[in-house]
Amino acid sequence: MLRSPPWCRTLVLGLAVLATPRGAPAQVEVSLAAENGWFVVPVRVDDGGDLRFIVDTGAALSAVTRSTLRRLGVTPGATVRAQGASGVQELATARIPSLALGTLRAFNSRVLVLDEGVLTPDGGGTPYDGVLGADILGNHDVLLDPVSGVLRLFDPGSAVTTGPLPALSAPLPLRRIAGPILGHDVEINGSVMPAI
Repeated sequence: MLRSPPWCRTLVLGLAVLATPRGAPAQVEVSLAAENGWFVVPVRVDDGGDLRFIVDTGAALSAVTRSTLRRLGVTPGATVRAQGASGVQELATARIPSLALGTLRAFNSRVLVLDEGVLTPDGGGTPYDGVLGADILGNHDVLLDPVSGVLRLFDPGSAVTTGPLPALSAPLPLRRIAGPILGHDVEINGSVMPAI
């Protein structure tokens, strides 16, 4: 089952109050929904219709479910050891021809393969089709705006401003902290530090 501790959801929503966007226009803008405590965006895989992917900036690689992979006619390949919230697991990988978020497109993407149960909301329901990770998002500043229902991608450094705290409903901008890891600067007791 897809689970996140309550503090994690609070942290993500709490970070929304720390900065506002300004500067260059977004390179990519797609719809964003808040469902079951997660942010969900439409992703096109191999020029098919839009699929529902969970936004996970902490995931180094994007992932698809086994049923999504079957629909694409792709066979899982080699396995890798992956560290996640539930510990270390052996997961299959696959190569999919293309993965697109709005106009942003990645070709010959390596993805992890997950069982549907991992992406099924608590209490049942339709599993999500995949996870959108830092391999796709990590080259941009990411702005999550659940109030307006959009996710925007910007050139690094062009979307974030500092200053007085905006209203609680302000969007949440993320930037590359290190490698593919996305995060946001937070101030704690007068010291600014990155949070992921």
